[in-house]
Amino acid sequence: MSHASPAADPIVRAVDDIRRLDGIDVAFAARIDDSRTSFTLGEMRGARAGSLNGLVSPIGYGVGGRCVALRRPVSVVDYVRARHITHQFDGAVSQEGLRAVLAVPFRVGNEVRGVVYGAARRTLRFGERFTDAAVSIVRSAERPPEPPATPGSARLDHAQVRELHAELRAIAAAADPAARERLLGVCARLADGRPPRPGTPRARLTPREVDVLALVAVGCSNADVAARLALQVETVKSYLKSAMGKLGSHNRVEAVVCAQRAGLIP
Repeated sequence: MSHASPAADPIVRAVDDIRRLDGIDVAFAARIDDSRTSFTLGEMRGARAGSLNGLVSPIGYGVGGRCVALRRPVSVVDYVRARHITHQFDGAVSQEGLRAVLAVPFRVGNEVRGVVYGAARRTLRFGERFTDAAVSIVRSAERPPEPPATPGSARLDHAQVRELHAELRAIAAAADPAARERLLGVCARLADGRPPRPGTPRARLTPREVDVLALVAVGCSNADVAARLALQVETVKSYLKSAMGKLGSHNRVEAVVCAQRAGLIP
């Protein structure tokens, strides 16, 4: 991963934002080397001892190594007592006084090129909402900035397209069949503005599953989605769980990212 200026470096932005989350004492990152065999810790925020800064680890070791291997977030309540990770770096972690650690993979395209960590100096179970927030921060940092609009241009940015797509799907949900078909046709054209990435399987989601994910993508809670689609909250949860299973994701944020990569939502 190339090193840009701190202000422009996306992995640095992600570390800074993770550090601001409630309960996080230390945030840092790992950058995978070009050989894809090891990674180096750095970009320390809130560290005291410096025992982790510059540490080089083979891929597969510790929380970060497991995160890279599984390509998904990994967390431990108490690092030195965790059973599902290796413990070669317990000394450095203990020197820094860290207990709970959350690691989120940082991707460039389809490749995991780094890890962003948030850690606490006490035992702590990172819940789904907290993990989703951390994943959202990292995914946001992964996206390249939108190109500036040319003078006089009326082009919508990606966030506006996503909002418009979600609103149209919500309207379509309450429309008569003919109008719904026309509205969904417009939605498909909006989603087609981000074609599936090469090698990404095209999951077969139902229209309702796409409706739910489109609203989740713009920050709606389950209750918000239920209200906008005239559904029960439990029904929304069921659609979301089904979509996550089809997309091979582990939480709502990953489901949105997978749906975007598959070209199902913008």
